[in-house]
Amino acid sequence: MFPRFAHIERSRQASDGTRKYRIHDANRYGDEESGFTQPFLVLSHDEASNWLASEGVPQPEIDALLQLVDRQGSTSVRLKARIGPRIVRAWFDTVINPLIASLEMELTLAGKGNWTWRFRPPTLELIRQARRYLEPAAAASLEQISRLEPETKATIRSHDDSVDLVFNSAAGLHNGLTSARTFIDLCDSLWGPIALAATGIHDIRDIFGGYVPEERYDLIAQYMVNNTGELPSYYATSKFWNWHRTTLMETLNQPEIRPRHDSLLQAGERLEGASRDLLRRLEDLRLVLSLDHDVPYVVGSPADAVL
Repeated sequence: MFPRFAHIERSRQASDGTRKYRIHDANRYGDEESGFTQPFLVLSHDEASNWLASEGVPQPEIDALLQLVDRQGSTSVRLKARIGPRIVRAWFDTVINPLIASLEMELTLAGKGNWTWRFRPPTLELIRQARRYLEPAAAASLEQISRLEPETKATIRSHDDSVDLVFNSAAGLHNGLTSARTFIDLCDSLWGPIALAATGIHDIRDIFGGYVPEERYDLIAQYMVNNTGELPSYYATSKFWNWHRTTLMETLNQPEIRPRHDSLLQAGERLEGASRDLLRRLEDLRLVLSLDHDVPYVVGSPADAVL
């Protein structure tokens, strides 16, 4: 990476005798192509000092630099390279836009209480830590954003911690259900011949498709953890679940289950707040970067007119 320098020149004094300066910002994006900016308009001592401070130059060094310019007419100071339009484009395409779309989906799922919990293997299928929403190659861009944007990094961490909390709470509720005598006895009664016949099911094996018999409690508990609504007919479990859903969901109010369910609801509320915070942070960051660097959110061919 090319070093970035600011060249400071003494300009003519104003009619009132105040000192004036011009600043040329070189290689501001850390590469040869970026070259020089046009020099600033003539700046006062305070304006030049404030600009250097905004670029991270310590105040004692600023004072010494401007004194040196006053004595010898010019000097240079090395600065950190700025974020440039090519970096912004990469951030938009690999991290910011994909995360915004994923968080919008995440909030939709959370609003329905659908945590996409899967017991085999234990996971939240569609609710993930931020990096797991991205392509593997985007990890470097995410790391760069985290290093240069501490507030964004902290917001990502809060979101990811909330995802972990939902995972642990969902696992806890699932385990609580499948080990609760109340739940097991209820399922056994609903799988009896008379109860099955009432729903038009002739054999319990018709309910569970590719799941082995030992997993039948796990599957029903999974639906309950996810607050699953009415299932479409192409689900093997649809007849059973749609018929008995209300009865099964009432199990969540049993004394041995209720605390675990409440824990999941609280974890879900925390996740919704963290997701909204991260979504808002990314949208605000995208807006600022787009306007500062003249980089559009999305690059593509013009859309056809909608008639």
